[in-house]
Amino acid sequence: MITPKHIITIAVFSLFATTASAAESYSVKALLMQALSAPDGKARGIVEGKEADAIHAATGASDPLRAEVSTLKRFKQEGCSRLAVKLIQPNTPTKSG
Repeated sequence: MITPKHIITIAVFSLFATTASAAESYSVKALLMQALSAPDGKARGIVEGKEADAIHAATGASDPLRAEVSTLKRFKQEGCSRLAVKLIQPNTPTKSG
């Protein structure tokens, strides 16, 4: 049976359906998949591609976009977890400058 938690997990994967160590470039999807299979449930890396281009365009900052993915909860079903994604872009201008 698909619960709302499973739907949320599936939705996250669907949102980031494009192509994880600290200095390598990845898509958010690749980092999510790496976190799912990592023993500690974590993954991090530099995000590139369409996702990064969209955020660079929205923020006006050109610094690399870093992502940190962590597992909030592992479910009984294999390969099913609730993940948190944190996107970090240094030197991003704020509304006040």
